[in-house]
Amino acid sequence: MNPGPTPRVAVFPIVGPDGAGKTTLHAALAQTVAWRDGLGALPVRAVPVSGATVNVLDARTAWGYLQIVDGPSASYEPTLLGTAPPAGVLLVVSATDSVLPGTWDSLQNAKQCHVSRVVVALTRCDQCEDPEMLDLVTMEIREALNKHRFDGDGCAILPVSAVQNEPHRRHGGPLVPVSDVLDALARVAG
Repeated sequence: MNPGPTPRVAVFPIVGPDGAGKTTLHAALAQTVAWRDGLGALPVRAVPVSGATVNVLDARTAWGYLQIVDGPSASYEPTLLGTAPPAGVLLVVSATDSVLPGTWDSLQNAKQCHVSRVVVALTRCDQCEDPEMLDLVTMEIREALNKHRFDGDGCAILPVSAVQNEPHRRHGGPLVPVSDVLDALARVAG
């Protein structure tokens, strides 16, 4: 009996400075997947990796399966990036903080581990009072990506609110649903 083709799997560690909203975004992504797929429980597994526990979200997409990995802190990123060869990273940047030294560290860690693809979730956009501030933060993110030799100009930067998990406008700035982050990761994986 032929079991069929092996499903495609892509690993995406969540990186960024502590306090940017990585764990909140991971939880919102898990809720989105559970709701979309009609699951009674969140599709998250706790996995021991090098002495710590990471949370792995298994998300089914049209491309295949995404494993989105959330570690205990930003200091654990080199371990996450070096454990399984990632298809890319999900960089989380808070719109209220912009690019921090920890953001630079995360990009440097990704580059050192030969990661070439980045999707950016710009979190806390619902707390940003001025839409021009979102434009400025987006420009700073693109500049940081380009300085680390990523495709800053072509990279998907998705303004989201992981708390208000729905698209809306805040002070004139559009937000995308958290599910768009899954779609962007699937495009990068493919």
